[in-house]
Amino acid sequence: GVTLYRNLYIDNKTRNPKVKGLNQYINNVIYNWGNGAAYNMGGESEGESETTIENNYFIVGPGYNYIGVEQANGTVETIFESVTPTKPFYRRQLLFSELIGLETIMIAIRWSIKRTFNEL
Repeated sequence: GVTLYRNLYIDNKTRNPKVKGLNQYINNVIYNWGNGAAYNMGGESEGESETTIENNYFIVGPGYNYIGVEQANGTVETIFESVTPTKPFYRRQLLFSELIGLETIMIAIRWSIKRTFNEL
């Protein structure tokens, strides 16, 4: 497994973490992740991934796609990307900031995410 702890990711687009197996994603700051997922659990390879995600701060930028918003091509983009979730999310504190003009709106959602993927 791997722990991604106290990192700063800026303008990463498709270079954001893509991990397999047992891992943790804790206390990171992610800014302007672009049109990919800010965190990709499991990727497109076979096997299971179990992830604990806690206390991360997501800040949208000029190249972002909002959580669960349908895009022009009909797809729905999210912060987290998955292929085949087999267990539910458990949530504890996710901080997400949306920049609107000169205002910043903070949305605090309590998350503790533990998710398992089993891709066929």
